[in-house]
Amino acid sequence: MAFKNLYQLLSLKPTASHLDIVNAMKKAAQQQTISLEDLKLCKRVLLNEELRQKYNSRLFSEHPELLEAPPKPKEPEEVKPIPPKKTGRNNKKLYLILAIIVAMIVCGAIAYYKYNSLVSEAKKAVKERLFKPDSATFYDIKIHFNTNNKKIYVCGKIVAKVLDGYYSGKETFVYAPHIKQAVVVPKKKPWFMHDQLKSSIAYKVGCLNDDPVKLGKQLYTFMDHVNEYGALKHLGPSFSDKVKQAKLDKRIVELETITEAELRAISIYENSDKEYE
Repeated sequence: MAFKNLYQLLSLKPTASHLDIVNAMKKAAQQQTISLEDLKLCKRVLLNEELRQKYNSRLFSEHPELLEAPPKPKEPEEVKPIPPKKTGRNNKKLYLILAIIVAMIVCGAIAYYKYNSLVSEAKKAVKERLFKPDSATFYDIKIHFNTNNKKIYVCGKIVAKVLDGYYSGKETFVYAPHIKQAVVVPKKKPWFMHDQLKSSIAYKVGCLNDDPVKLGKQLYTFMDHVNEYGALKHLGPSFSDKVKQAKLDKRIVELETITEAELRAISIYENSDKEYE
């Protein structure tokens, strides 16, 4: 009888395990791919460890090619990670960042332009009020926003000639762009009350954030009392009735006290000798 390759009949390799042989025999029996005689031979030889070793020795001697080592599998090439594709979402984020940067640059440029424009406008308006405009030197210029009337003001210090060869000390100036008006605030109380009130209100509103509506009400009340005081003072001792004259004198004294207090509330000056801070 010719020598048979039992492994080939079962579609197995000589290195198949005991369990692989059992499963292959079951499959062959079900599909009837080999004869019953060959199936019995496989069971007798291949499932017996000792007989299988003897069988393998003869098989390899007649078919030495079965002993050749199988070719080594090719090592898989190193797979480089695929860079993530730029999605539309990433592009949107990039565009948003660029838009923010551009907006910041534009806003900064606009703010810088507005600041320099306001400062130049303020300097020009202040110089128009000076004896020697070309002698002016400006310091500490700042932009103020009054939170009460929502207006912008320019405040700063200035030194300029008041007479030929004589300079003033540092004085404050206030410029209101919305009415194109500049006020140079004297360091000492002006001789005229009108100038004192004008300088005080301009400084408080433009540089100290005082409420202009509140100051206006205080000013109107003060002026009413000043006018009343002037009218009563003009009457003088005009009543023959002592009671009426006493009432008149008392009211005049009251008005003196009231107007002094109201003036102190509005003015930035304490007296004619002391400079405001």
